[in-house]
Amino acid sequence: MPLGPPTASTLPAALSLFATRPIRIKPCARQGPLIEYACARLALNGVQQALLKVLPTSADTGQSMVHPSWSTPALRVLLSITLLPPCLGCAEFLGNSIVSAPNRWVPRGKTASRTHPGLRRLMGIDQEFRVNVGTEAEPLELLVQVVEPDTVSPPRGTVVVLHGVISSGRAMLPHARRLASHGYRAVLVDLRGHGQSDGRFMTYGLRESEDLLRVIDALEARRLIAGRLGVLGVSYGATTAIHLAGRDPRIDSVVAVAPFSTLRDVVPDFGRTVLPGIGALVPDHALEAGVDAAGRQADFDPDLADACQALRRTSAPVLVIHGEEDWMVPTYHGRRLHEAAPDHTELLLLPCTGHLAAWLDPTGRVADETTGWFDRHLTAQSTSSAASATPPIVR
Repeated sequence: MPLGPPTASTLPAALSLFATRPIRIKPCARQGPLIEYACARLALNGVQQALLKVLPTSADTGQSMVHPSWSTPALRVLLSITLLPPCLGCAEFLGNSIVSAPNRWVPRGKTASRTHPGLRRLMGIDQEFRVNVGTEAEPLELLVQVVEPDTVSPPRGTVVVLHGVISSGRAMLPHARRLASHGYRAVLVDLRGHGQSDGRFMTYGLRESEDLLRVIDALEARRLIAGRLGVLGVSYGATTAIHLAGRDPRIDSVVAVAPFSTLRDVVPDFGRTVLPGIGALVPDHALEAGVDAAGRQADFDPDLADACQALRRTSAPVLVIHGEEDWMVPTYHGRRLHEAAPDHTELLLLPCTGHLAAWLDPTGRVADETTGWFDRHLTAQSTSSAASATPPIVR
């Protein structure tokens, strides 16, 4: 049977993207895997529909010559035929897939467009501006959006909010609104190559964290940093947040939701989950060669994309939140990060929770833990005393 439209069981997770506050769903034993499957089902449906549009159409009806009952197994076969030969025989193809940002082929004029003021008001965005993080050889600007607290002045603190891969700051608006409702100024950033930011390549936290140093400089110049400075990141943004803390002593606290520990480890984990049956046929040595090729193409050292090393370079308290049913970035990544710096990290494992469920947060648990962590480490009199008062634990 073809993949159908979203049903009542999948809508809560999807709608929570646009909700002012996270939609709360009563936890159940299979909630994590079910939500993970529902989100993957929606994504696969989009791929299927896109492929149907490019397949031959009937001259009489204008409709696809493939019957609507074209099934998911057929889609897998088509993807296998298309992707497997290059994956097996060409490290450069794999490397290109690893580092190509969503906006790689988007002209700069397109990414530089601003959000309409009326739409910004509707979305609850109070300020929007662009920050130059490029060079003469590579002009590059990032989009920055600010969500102010409604009732607290001045803000209790400032939190930079970072999105996941192939996403944008707008996808993190529910998290930003939740922080604003607790008195924090939330700063959304479209990472390089994502959303309305320029950029050709992804470097898995390395250049992204360098970009954010200049974003923080711009926030200081605009007097937009009130109180202590924290960072909230999800997935790709979570690892970037850790790299940023390892570079910048201005970061006082971090919440990292479903981060990966190293680039070399996450590539096979993520790839074999997103493309089941295809990724499993690509040998480890081919993936290693693909990561090496990715470094050559984007001009960075893949071995430096190691969040464990970054954690050891910061003294900021870091909360690592990871779902126990995470198939894309397995739980061992969170455990490894905690073990790399147990003196100033805390690991929270969420039962029945997958990767996408940790981001969408249908139960509100991630939001509660996030605000609680920042309340302890951003609004306390001393970050160091707050960290010492609570010994690192695994919950």
